[in-house]
Amino acid sequence: MVTRILKKYWPLAGIGLLLVIVGFYLVQAQKGIEENQLLAELASKEGVTLKNIHYTQKDPRKGLRWVLDASKANLSKDKRLLHFSRFRLKLESDKGPGLQLEGKNGEYDKSTGEMTFSGDLRGRTDNGYTIATNSAVYSQKQGNLRTDDQVEISGPFFSVKGEGLFLNIEKEILIIRSKATTLIDSKQLIL
Repeated sequence: MVTRILKKYWPLAGIGLLLVIVGFYLVQAQKGIEENQLLAELASKEGVTLKNIHYTQKDPRKGLRWVLDASKANLSKDKRLLHFSRFRLKLESDKGPGLQLEGKNGEYDKSTGEMTFSGDLRGRTDNGYTIATNSAVYSQKQGNLRTDDQVEISGPFFSVKGEGLFLNIEKEILIIRSKATTLIDSKQLIL
C-alpha cells in the first residue's frame, strides 16, 4: 500500500522539492542583490579602496613610462584622484636614466597628470645618484620633478644640500634652487 501511494504521488513530491529548491535560490539571490547594492552605494560615496596595487602609465610620444606600486590606494568617486600610501614609483625615459622614488603618501590627479608625494621621500637614479626630501610634485606632461623643500643629493662625484629642486628626467637637467652647499669628491673627478 505504501508503494502504491509513493507511485501515485511521486510526481507531486518531485515538483514540491523542486519548488523548495527554487525558492531557496531566489531568497539567496535577493540577499546577494542587496549586498551588491550596498557595496555600490559605498563605492559611489567614498570611492574604491584597493590594497597592493600595481599601476603603469605610458606616454609613447615622449618615451616616458612610470610604474606605481603601493600598499594601499583609494580611487575617488569621480575616478579623477588616486590617493596612495607606502609607495614605490619608477620613472623611466627612453632618452635618459630612470628614477625610483619611495615615500609614505602620494596622490595622482588624472586630469592634470600630476603626482604629489609627501613623507620621507627617497629616490635613486639609474646612474647612481640618490635624492632625499620631504615632498615633491611630478608633472607627467612636462617630465619634471620639483620641490621647494630641503633636498639632499649625492652621487659618485659630488653631494649637494639645498632648498628646492627641479629635475627633468628626459633632458637630464638638475637644479637646486637656493642655499646650495656642494661637496666634490676630487678622487673620483677626472679633469
